[in-house]
Parts: sequence; C-alpha cells; structure tokens
Amino acid sequence: MKSHTIMPPSACAKSYIKHVLSAVLHYSGALLLLSGITKNRLTIINCHRVVPEETIMFSANYPMMVSPARLESLLKLIATYANPISLPKAISHIYDRRAFKPRTVALTFDDGYADNYTVAFPLLQKHSIPATIFLATGYIGGERNLWWDEVEYFFRLPNASQLLEYAAIPKSIRTIMRDQVQTQWDREKAARFIRRELYRIPHNERIALVDGLWNCLTQDEKPSPLMLDWSQVKAMNGLISFGSHTVTHVFADQVDATKLGWELRESKTTIEERTGVSCDGIAYPAGKTSKRFYESAEKYGYKWGVTTAFRNNSHSVNPMGLARKDIRYFVISGDTRVASKPEMLGRLAQGSL
Repeated sequence: MKSHTIMPPSACAKSYIKHVLSAVLHYSGALLLLSGITKNRLTIINCHRVVPEETIMFSANYPMMVSPARLESLLKLIATYANPISLPKAISHIYDRRAFKPRTVALTFDDGYADNYTVAFPLLQKHSIPATIFLATGYIGGERNLWWDEVEYFFRLPNASQLLEYAAIPKSIRTIMRDQVQTQWDREKAARFIRRELYRIPHNERIALVDGLWNCLTQDEKPSPLMLDWSQVKAMNGLISFGSHTVTHVFADQVDATKLGWELRESKTTIEERTGVSCDGIAYPAGKTSKRFYESAEKYGYKWGVTTAFRNNSHSVNPMGLARKDIRYFVISGDTRVASKPEMLGRLAQGSL
C-alpha cells in the first residue's frame, strides 16, 4: 500500500493562510505596489492631473492623467501597506543620514492643476496621506493654461483650421496643423505631434507660438483656467507642502543663466510670500536636469530637487537629484515590469519587506 505524507494541521493552516493572502494581495493590487518599492528606500510617486476616465480616453495629454478611482485605489494601498511621509520630512532624513522606515512613500503632483484641490486633496485628507505640489507660479491664479493644454484645446475647436490662417505662428507649423485638422481623431494625433515638436524648440519660440494661437481666439472661444488659484493653495497648506516648478515651466537647457536665475528666484519668492512657508524644493520641468541646473537651484536657496529618473532613493542620495516613479507604473495593469512576485508574500507576512 502506497503511503501518503499527512501534512500537520498547523502546516495546512499556514499553507491556506498564504494562499488566501496571495489571492487577496493579488486582487487588491498590493503586489503591484510592493513590486515598485523596496524596504530601505524612499519611493517618490509623481502625478499631474486627476480627471475622469472619459477625459483621459480622449485627451492628447493622457500620459499626465489618472482617474480619481485609480488614485484612491493607490492611496488605500499606500495607507495599508506602506509608510506615507511628506517629502520635506523625507528630505530631513537624507540630510540627517537616517535610514528610511520600510516601504517609505512620498507623493507629489507637478504643475499646479486645480483638480489637485477639487479631486485629489479630499482623497488625500480621507486617507491622511501628505503630498507635495510643485507650482508653475506664472499660471497659478491666471487666465492662461500650460502650453500643451492650450494646444490640445485649440485643436478641439470646430473652426481650428480657419483660425490657423490668422494665428501668428510659423508657416511651416501652420501648414502641418492645417493638413492634420480634418477629423476629431486627426486633431488628437495632430495635438500629440505638435506637443512633441514644441518640446524641441527654444522656450521663447514655443511660448510665442502658443501665444499666437491664443491671440487669434475671441474672448468667448478662450478656455477656462485649469490651474489652481492662490486661495486653493492656501487652503491646502498643512497636509500639502509646496515646491517650485519655475515660473513658466521653463526647460533649463533652452534658456540662458539670467533667465534661469529669474525663474528660480521669482517662483521661490512667490510661493513663500503666498504660503508663508519656506520653499526649499524644486521639480525640474520635464525632468530636464544638469549640473548647471543643480548649481543654479542651490545658488538661489533650494535644498533639494526631484527629477523623472525612474528609481527609488537611498538615504545617501544627492538631495538635488531625487528620483521619482510615475503613478502610471502603479495604477495601470498589464505591465510586465510589475509581474506578481510570490516570494514577497512570505516576507510581507514576516514583516521583513
């Protein structure tokens, strides 16, 4: 007669618990979170806008967007499985050479969109998770939007092709735009194309081109502001800290030292005057960094800066070049980079992860 090994009840129970835990973590998305953070590192997660799914589906700027439901799902996971911390507090650990607690996470938002206040802020309050918003101060409380939003808006206008004839923009760009503005789908593709092209031209030329589009619109045709105003910024003070994103979202490699210095000084001063809190940090627009940018930021009183380099941060990292992971890494499923890691479950249960 063939003998069978009988598993002790305690082992059966442990196996069953592990199985249940694995299923729960898998379907809750915890493994997705845990695969992106590590025990003794600081993970900084970067967001921009929080908007409805239907907006994301039809926007040329969809890479910058996350839905409220997906954001809240991530916040729940962070509150349950991670150690949420404000970025300024995390920076103090770096300067004091203190190690981070397991799974330390800091949340950031770039640019200063109004939905950070109307949508994200209530969710952050609900889950008691702090965040840092980096403000492009020249747009806060103004009537203009950031250039990529204005380009997208322009292409949504039914008379966009006619308006192009009156826009004070280079003929070559006008021709490309006019040829592509045919159907709504073509307009979305054109907006993405122009956005990509505008990243490559000098800052002054880019702003002049977008101003040309803006100035050909009547007052009734102009879009509503998408950005925060200063009363909203003030209302978030406390749970939310604020950093600079320059004044005009300038790319450091496209301007001279005088212009860059003005952007750094003016944005820092404005934030401090409006919030009453020291502005010590900066998010480098588009993640464009260099030794020159670091040195300029330090010269004007910044103590730390965040990039778009995709990695976690040790407690010995250069605080002027902190790395961040885009929120889409954590909330968009189907990415092979975040495949389930069963070995994490046992470590999580033992408290060693």
